[in-house]
Amino acid sequence: MIAGVALCAVLAGQEAALRPTLRPVSYFPLQPGTTWVYRATGLGGGERQVTAHGAASPLGFFDAAALLEGYFPGPARLVRSLAGKVEELGSSGEGFLWYLLAAPEGTSWTLRLAPLLQNQLFSCLDGARLTLVSRRESVTVPAGTFDHVALIRWETPCRDAGILAEWFAPGVGLVQREEASVAGQIRWQLQEIRRDQISALPQYGGALALSQRHYLLDLMPPLELERLPVLKGTLALWLLSPPPEGEAGVPLCLEVSGEIEDANRQVLTSFAVPDPGCLVMAPVAATPFRVLPFAQPLVVGGTPLPQGTYTVRLTVETRGWNASFSLPFTVSHVY
Repeated sequence: MIAGVALCAVLAGQEAALRPTLRPVSYFPLQPGTTWVYRATGLGGGERQVTAHGAASPLGFFDAAALLEGYFPGPARLVRSLAGKVEELGSSGEGFLWYLLAAPEGTSWTLRLAPLLQNQLFSCLDGARLTLVSRRESVTVPAGTFDHVALIRWETPCRDAGILAEWFAPGVGLVQREEASVAGQIRWQLQEIRRDQISALPQYGGALALSQRHYLLDLMPPLELERLPVLKGTLALWLLSPPPEGEAGVPLCLEVSGEIEDANRQVLTSFAVPDPGCLVMAPVAATPFRVLPFAQPLVVGGTPLPQGTYTVRLTVETRGWNASFSLPFTVSHVY
């Protein structure tokens, strides 16, 4: 009861600042029991299915991992998707990078597969060079039209074969894929999503509040970066359904990441939001609600943020739920 009153007091005191934007942001969601159904056109066309099965991650309870079947040729692979980074997990828990979907546009990386006996069959995948070209695409497929889509271009080790490009929609995942083969091009397009276990997933609510929306940076020399104002705020999370009774609720240890975007939606800086609950020796405990404060310097690469309008976005990823909360703020200078 006392905890509930405390939460109400926090939210009421910042009521004017609570203008939350809640939207799923994971470009590679891995909710167990989800099947993505694609319509493939070209040679060997037909239906393709990708399914995320629940799996026990070797790295612990809070790792957002699932056994992904049908995404790449061959056996199902244990995959983790966290804060835009998608990795395949090896037999001893080491990560092999697939995607960096939260990276700035223009970022390139090398895709790696975990070692398997069958890997010699997938030489067009392992070692491919990927580039995040844009996160502002609009794509229409049988499942509908998706905006703010991330476009990934591939350069594979194989000549005239392999994946050419992929499109990922926020909260949905892969919506389109183009492949080359000796017999011509193959295109995957999302047709539907089946969530066999979605009704069993918890439903969360939340709000993001900032201590202030406008920050005045005093750049009078001598400039002391540590004395500049700091972006401060609070993220509140609670369980909506089922009702928070007994042990049900928000996990005591959450993975929370933050980023600051400019007016062109370019990510200028990323940061982690530490969760004090992770220090408690109760890794699978839950509470009816959580309140996480955060603070981030308004400095990028040793330079104060220029004057302008920005967005701070906090992303929460826990088992069965990926969502983000964002608020705009402005920065001005005085000399």
